Amino acid sequence: RKKGSTDKSVIAKLQKQTEHPIFALILKHRKAVKMYGTYVKGFKLCVDPITNRIHATFLVHGTRTGRLAARDPNMQNPPRDPQIRGTFVAAEGYELVEVDLSQAELRSLAALSGDEALLEVYRGTGDLHTDLANFLFPGWDVRDLAPETHQEAYEQRVRCKNVNFGITYGITEFGLQEQIGGTLTEARTMIRGWFSKYPGAAAFINKCRHAPLSNQDITTCFGRRKRGGIVSRENMRFLQNEAANFPHQSIASDITLHAGIRCWRPLQSMGVRIVNLIHDALLMEVPITSDNHIRHEAIVMVAKEMRQVPIDWGITQVPFIAEGEYGHRWGTLKAYKENIYE
Repeated sequence: RKKGSTDKSVIAKLQKQTEHPIFALILKHRKAVKMYGTYVKGFKLCVDPITNRIHATFLVHGTRTGRLAARDPNMQNPPRDPQIRGTFVAAEGYELVEVDLSQAELRSLAALSGDEALLEVYRGTGDLHTDLANFLFPGWDVRDLAPETHQEAYEQRVRCKNVNFGITYGITEFGLQEQIGGTLTEARTMIRGWFSKYPGAAAFINKCRHAPLSNQDITTCFGRRKRGGIVSRENMRFLQNEAANFPHQSIASDITLHAGIRCWRPLQSMGVRIVNLIHDALLMEVPITSDNHIRHEAIVMVAKEMRQVPIDWGITQVPFIAEGEYGHRWGTLKAYKENIYE
């Protein structure tokens, strides 16, 4: 007799059908076990006994979608859970400062596709989530909403945020359904709505998806090339998803990488150390001063290079904007409120 499945999707389905608390506890326990094994116990094994630090290895060609990769351990995708990232702290006399490109993949997609609606958003407010929410949910005004006063409308904007970022990773209707907690029909409608709202981007993604079928290479402005490869029935969908994600993901990563290279020596002369690169963000260890001038100078320097790099490489259709955060623990950084584009 074939045994029944107890994987995540089955447990989640049973939880929704029965509303029994045991299923939520099972999922919570499994998540905790994975977190502990991978990010607590796993990271602890990688700590250098002499420096008391983790020294990951970064790979310029470590992914098939053109992004930077890291191993031993993988410092590219630790969960945003404050308890996990909070285990990383600044050395005595230093603070952690992170400069992050805002919606880098989506801005890259707008520039590459020439989609008029996307370009209009990023040349204006830059609030793509509100733009999509107002399209998918006509009659709602989701601008500047606080969750405690406009709960339902706020949740619609959060759903649209999942759609926007999910599109850049080739999210499926099943994946989106899991994220937003709605029905499969709702997820399918939202994805189709996105492609209807931004037809130029939809056409560009579709063109990239078909590149492997005609053995066409995809090359970015940085010279990074995605080769078509040998397509079979078994790997066709996988190769198509890679091709669709490659241009905007690799460009966003290369902008960050080039900005880090440009800033490395000037930052070093200020006593600042770059300690991690996370796809579209730079994490630095910055000396603490009484007037915080090194913090400000480091954030301004990196943010300006993140804006200048795409311009130097011919990406002028949309501006690239960076934001800064700072604090003692990586998991609890505070937003930097000062003007960094003076």
